[in-house]
Amino acid sequence: TYENGTVVQGSQEGWIEMKRCEYTENGATITCWEANVVPGYTITKLQANGTEERNLSAAITPEAGKFYNITLDKDKGYTDDGQGNYTVTSAEGLKAVADIANNGNLGINITLTENINLTDMDWAPIGIDYNHQYTGTFNGGGHTITGLTVTGSNEYAGLFGRIGSGGKVMNVKLEGVQIESDNEMSA
Repeated sequence: TYENGTVVQGSQEGWIEMKRCEYTENGATITCWEANVVPGYTITKLQANGTEERNLSAAITPEAGKFYNITLDKDKGYTDDGQGNYTVTSAEGLKAVADIANNGNLGINITLTENINLTDMDWAPIGIDYNHQYTGTFNGGGHTITGLTVTGSNEYAGLFGRIGSGGKVMNVKLEGVQIESDNEMSA
């Protein structure tokens, strides 16, 4: 019995929208992902439930009436809309986006959609020094970051090292934070 899913027509732009479905077979509930696609168009990525976009490990060009098993690239833990806005879903994603910011993109906007646990994560603050100040907007979305630990003699230590003019940090809660430094510290 098919339950809880809606199948939509595939896109001609190289991606398909996947919908989660559940059905019962021999008393067991099975979860699957389904989509209708346009035969003859190459698919390179998919979008699940309207929010999560993932690349396929190899492009496919479906044929009518065939079933395909596909493999997705590893979830990066964040999405990027191409306009400097990053949506973060995991600790690995936050670390990756912090690296993106610290490598010359200090004006990006970062939004959390999940609570983040940075326990045992090697962390470099966003906005690493006076000459590299974070100037974007960090919106925690009301979520909590736990387990941030920074030790050593970092000049600027914390989740953020230095926030510049126009930079904003809002709607985030920090818990279980341990910062030890001989220099300046910030949240």
